[in-house]
Amino acid sequence: MALVKKGTGAVLLAAALMAILLLLSAASLYPSMMTPTRASRHQRRQQQHARTIYYQTYTIILRKPPNANAMDEDAHRRWHQSFLPSILTDSGEPRLLDSYYR
Repeated sequence: MALVKKGTGAVLLAAALMAILLLLSAASLYPSMMTPTRASRHQRRQQQHARTIYYQTYTIILRKPPNANAMDEDAHRRWHQSFLPSILTDSGEPRLLDSYYR
């Protein structure tokens, strides 16, 4: 037997709903208290990976272009750079460390 007066069930239900809404709004104000979502974990892993990126140096040997005899040293370097995705890395360093031809 409950010690609640008749008709107070609606009041208790309203109070419980208000408490739940209050907790949900507090959780949205403080998202760090909530369990991280799959997307935020993925973003954190990407950020950690981005901090640990390092570059490797490779020696690449190319065949001479058809007009190699007409090219000066700068034109030859630009031809070498044309094989790269960009001239600079994401950190602003040049991708091509050295370029020469014979």
